[in-house]
Amino acid sequence: FWLKPFSEAQPPQAASFSVGNPPAPRGMAVATWSPPPEEADLGPQVAIVTGANKGVGYHIAHQLSKLCGMEVIVACRDPRRGQLTAEAIGATYMHLDLSSDDSIDDFVAQFTASVGRLDVLINNAGVAPRASDGSPDEAQSGPTLRVNFWGTVRLTDALLPLLRRSAAYGGDPRLVT
Repeated sequence: FWLKPFSEAQPPQAASFSVGNPPAPRGMAVATWSPPPEEADLGPQVAIVTGANKGVGYHIAHQLSKLCGMEVIVACRDPRRGQLTAEAIGATYMHLDLSSDDSIDDFVAQFTASVGRLDVLINNAGVAPRASDGSPDEAQSGPTLRVNFWGTVRLTDALLPLLRRSAAYGGDPRLVT
């Protein structure tokens, strides 16, 4: 993801960003937005809530869908609970296991191809070490960090271009971790 530098003929408020791998920009890069054409219908805002099949994530997804009118993606690893949650709150279920790089890559590819827009990312999914074993060690902390930190970082990095695109079209994207 590269930002285009602005020139004398293109003041900072008119600069734009582009996705790709051009040579590194020279000078200062400024990312601003240009509103879409007046006739453009962007539809409802889109939110992804990870770990939305139970607990706090369920209630966040429910409120975004029912009270805010957003299109909500319930992103979780349990297909049965994910489908039940999606049906209950009027959302869409997509499989996501933050402990698997392949699952994260598949989720991002599927989401980008089928929805392609993101206004809100709620990183709620997580795992806790087993309470029965009071001594944190690599066997417990490794999987916990893989999901709660590294999986979340990988997912967020992969979805940032879509959040930036939302801002470029006048949206007010949100990232909650």
